[in-house]
Amino acid sequence: MKVRPGQRALYHAGANYAASFLLCALHEAATLWQAAGIGREEAVAAMWPLVDGTLAAARSKGLAGALAGPVSRGDGGVIDRHLRALDALGADHVALYAALTRRALALAAERGHPPADILATLAARLP
Repeated sequence: MKVRPGQRALYHAGANYAASFLLCALHEAATLWQAAGIGREEAVAAMWPLVDGTLAAARSKGLAGALAGPVSRGDGGVIDRHLRALDALGADHVALYAALTRRALALAAERGHPPADILATLAARLP
């Protein structure tokens, strides 16, 4: 991989997303599962099949093709329930979820499914 002159900071930022921020997302997942009553060790252990399956799908289908979850299905009801549950926890859980959901919407748009009108409806649900 060759980084263009003057673009090293963007390269490093991208590497941070691929490594450190991935860990932050997993930590957030464990935190949410703990709030749901699952022990920390059990939560972390339960993540690995999800992580492994997601990474395998991304390798074989590409990032957009591997997208799963409510955005990939166009399921606004699930997104609404997630937002309400996260709001009840306080802190910045809703802001992080909304930001990542917007990224998921972009991946879904790249994939071409769900249709653009459904993606727009999902986006309108976000704070």
